[in-house]
Amino acid sequence: DLETFIILCLKNQKNDTYNSLNNIFNVHPKNDLNYSTIYNQFIFGNAYPSDIVILNKNNINILELKRTCLEKSMIAQIEKEIVKYCTYSLYSDRIETDKAQINFYLVVLRNENNMRYKKYLEDYFQKSVKKISNLREYNFTIVEYYIENQNLLFRKI
Repeated sequence: DLETFIILCLKNQKNDTYNSLNNIFNVHPKNDLNYSTIYNQFIFGNAYPSDIVILNKNNINILELKRTCLEKSMIAQIEKEIVKYCTYSLYSDRIETDKAQINFYLVVLRNENNMRYKKYLEDYFQKSVKKISNLREYNFTIVEYYIENQNLLFRKI
């Protein structure tokens, strides 16, 4: 299970998986994994299970994991997840800070076809959060995962 494997890897600061994801997170200020708490499933409430949410004082990092590369048939579901997580995170009593920015990471299997959907999903994300963007700062990133030298690694596309 990809979700479980990632969470286990993030418990060891000395492994390549941890460092790979931490480098992506560090694009945003004060978003180091060392100062974060990792959650899975129900941080937004029982009705809204998310794959992985990584919280710190300044950032709410939402990781939506996909087993495969991006495909046209997935787009409608991804659109729903963007709206659901970015909206419901505002109202979750399990999120202790209302000052944190929301960083939505769509994590997909590395594939050259992912670029075909990048611009569309970025535009959709911006349109989706426009009405609530005065409440928090929102960021969207597509991250690809892959195996190299028996390590799970990530890269931003």
